[in-house]
Amino acid sequence: VFLGRLPRNATGLVDWRTIREQAVQVLDRLGIAVDPDAIVRSLSVAEQQLVEIAKAISSESNLLIMDEPTTALALAETRRLHELIRRLAERGRCILYISHRLNEIVGLADRVTVMKDGRLVGTRPAAEVSLTAIVRMMIGTDVKDHYPKEQHARPEPLLEVNDLRTASGVNGVSLTVHKGEVVGLGGMIGAGRTEIGRALFGADPATGGSMKLAGTPVKFKSPRDAVAAGVALIPENRKSEGLFFNFSGVPNVTVSRLAALLQGPLLSLHREQRLGREQFRELRIDPAAEWKSVRFLSGGNQQKIVIARWLFSRARLLILDEPTQGIDIGAKLEVYRLINALTARGLGVILISSDYPELLAMSDRVAIVREGRILDIAPRGTLTEYTLIRAASGARA
Repeated sequence: VFLGRLPRNATGLVDWRTIREQAVQVLDRLGIAVDPDAIVRSLSVAEQQLVEIAKAISSESNLLIMDEPTTALALAETRRLHELIRRLAERGRCILYISHRLNEIVGLADRVTVMKDGRLVGTRPAAEVSLTAIVRMMIGTDVKDHYPKEQHARPEPLLEVNDLRTASGVNGVSLTVHKGEVVGLGGMIGAGRTEIGRALFGADPATGGSMKLAGTPVKFKSPRDAVAAGVALIPENRKSEGLFFNFSGVPNVTVSRLAALLQGPLLSLHREQRLGREQFRELRIDPAAEWKSVRFLSGGNQQKIVIARWLFSRARLLILDEPTQGIDIGAKLEVYRLINALTARGLGVILISSDYPELLAMSDRVAIVREGRILDIAPRGTLTEYTLIRAASGARA
């Protein structure tokens, strides 16, 4: 929180006691339930984001630039942040708020500026512009259906989980995912949604319980075992866990199945380029990604490259952890259409998302997660944001 402006005592040394006291005050004032003594890398992505927000707000700067501050936050944390931003604005602080969550922009901003391909499209007073108008400015056309869900669930079970437990906080999870089905995991920050995904992928080895994949018992001691069985995880933090930033798009895709590139004992670069291009065409990835480092691609293209990698590996079950965070509405629609295309092929999808409208609209069933357990699984159309939040937070009706 205080990095770069550490208070010092009379001897010129860093005053760690004062730093801790002030950090506790800042976190308490913002309603952030994070241990001030925790190592940041041990925190979840959402908790890290809250610490970043605390750092920015405690700086007392006249201008605050907030770039996608709510991408990993649940609805309750987002609302607290917005209340704080309004109070700061009332005190004369200027806030530049960058977000792909258009409902946040309209509900929070005084003026809305739309940019596309590095150019200014236009600036309008927020009170005079609708979500539809903003979308039209962003992608040049109207979007009739923001969540184009298709029904492809089949009766055959693909994944069967019984009483799964891990040392990381998964506490007796039982779950079935059918072929062609999207099962959503909904809950608050720290509920254990990501931990369940990691356990299913073998990243956090199971300490109890059992799993079957297409009727065959499986036990994943590592992600390598999961990948070999046809299970893939698209991680919450694609930049640090999902991509090789020093490489272009093609090797980022083909690394998942190098055996397909062999020509005799050697890797064929020609075959790699050909197979990579096929994936790019299928997922409508920017052709420039063939030669451009992925660090310079848009968030939407980066995410599609991570998904393309696991499709190239011939995965049967995809675990998508916050797949649309930090990408614009056009790229989100591409991801939704891709989910539809995958389930039409019979793949199973587990969707972890803090975007509740997305979760409720794109899932065939939604599992409510709290404290590392699945409390209930509800069919599509039977939950609302309100009932999901109440159940996930433990609030009584």
